[in-house]
Amino acid sequence: MHYQSERKIGRPRAEVFRAFTDLERVPTRVEGIERLEVLTEGPMQVGTRFRETRKMFGREATEEMTVTEFTELRGYVATAESCGARYRAEYTFDDAADGTKVSFTFEAKPVTFMAKVMTPITGPLARRMMKKCFEKDMDDLTAAIEGGR
Repeated sequence: MHYQSERKIGRPRAEVFRAFTDLERVPTRVEGIERLEVLTEGPMQVGTRFRETRKMFGREATEEMTVTEFTELRGYVATAESCGARYRAEYTFDDAADGTKVSFTFEAKPVTFMAKVMTPITGPLARRMMKKCFEKDMDDLTAAIEGGR
């Protein structure tokens, strides 16, 4: 599964980057996140780990993510392995007229036999659900940042 999205946020890149990487405050900005627990100390950097809990299909789903790439004010990558798949979420931040262009790419790759077998069956539903989730997250973050929250 592969998903890409771009969003223009009407605030300076440094402000937008800080809001996206301030993990402690993300649950107050993103309605879909029930809880987010930072498992390492200090600001976001390579090696930062966090546990994110969302409501998915009517139940809680928790993923432990690790920041595997980080460039101050430019972007970061967070990865996880769960349910037989390897996940990769990448955010990049670029200056744009009157604000910041945020690009988001998400990839899920099945790595176990069972995940590879089930992907053709569950993939279409998962893609629709993930797209809806990611778009809502970006809507929430955009509104929070532009609204000064």
